[in-house]
This record gives sequence, structure tokens and C-alpha cells, in this order.
Amino acid sequence: MESVQGETTGSAGEFAHQIEAALAKVRPALQADGGDIELVAVEGRDARVRLKGACHG
Repeated sequence: MESVQGETTGSAGEFAHQIEAALAKVRPALQADGGDIELVAVEGRDARVRLKGACHG
């Protein structure tokens, strides 16, 4: 699994940037409820995220 915290190359790096852009759109709503979201890793066309904080379903 490729870490997004390190160097990303090629299409995986581009995909990670697309995911970050999508997360930036939903992040304010999560933060308004005391939470947050973090992109942890990218594997192929799959992204792993971590939900943080006080988000309750």
C-alpha cells in the first residue's frame, strides 16, 4: 500500500490529490460536528481514510 504521507508518483499521486480535493469538500461539515477526516493510504484506485473526533452516527 502506498503511503500518501511520503512521495507519490504518477497516477497514484494524481489520484491522491483528487481524493484530497474531495475530502476538502466534506471536511467542513465533519469539523462543524467536532470531527475530521484524514487520507491515510492509496492502493490502486482505493483510498483508506481515518475518521477522527466526535462524529456520531
